[in-house]
Amino acid sequence: RFDVFSKNALIDGLSAICSIDMQRSYWTRNIKRRVVYYASRSVSTQHVEKSEYHKLKSVVICFVMSEKADNETEIRRVVLCYEDTHEIFDDLINMSLVYVPTVITNNKIKDDLYIFARFFAVISSEEAARFCDEFKENGLAKELVRLYDEAVFDEAALEVLGSQPYYTEREYLMDKAEWEQEKNTLEQENAKLLEIIRNLKKDHHS
Repeated sequence: RFDVFSKNALIDGLSAICSIDMQRSYWTRNIKRRVVYYASRSVSTQHVEKSEYHKLKSVVICFVMSEKADNETEIRRVVLCYEDTHEIFDDLINMSLVYVPTVITNNKIKDDLYIFARFFAVISSEEAARFCDEFKENGLAKELVRLYDEAVFDEAALEVLGSQPYYTEREYLMDKAEWEQEKNTLEQENAKLLEIIRNLKKDHHS
């Protein structure tokens, strides 16, 4: 299920559109197209005024995968680049796939990414107990457990979230922004049209 979305995430000092999707199960054959679709939509729904494409916000799309990577890379990054030289064509779109099982297998230093991967991989109360015991002194681990406990405490809220259509929240936010922009544009055009009509009436009477 869609988990995190921000229209004004601060990345490398610049405002960007950022989304993070975490799912335990998904259609593997379809997942790459979904990543590309999310990135493309995040770009195309941005309003461009007077061909000012340089003002488009960069898009950062991250999918946390429950499958093992097809190589030994924990995080696979996808960018727009030239096929022949592999130079970056534009940094507008940035996509990342985080492979949880590969992180757990390869990460020897047990950094924050490893802690998150271990937490994400928990699927039973026994595994949850082992996680809490193994990382009871780790600040990130304790915070993840705390947030999880708060989230599942209210069963009614979980039922409401579970009944919502897929990605409704993100699509609503994007569509709302687009509608507001269209509304403002129409209002400005109507104001200009009314001013033209008033001037024509003045010229006619004079």
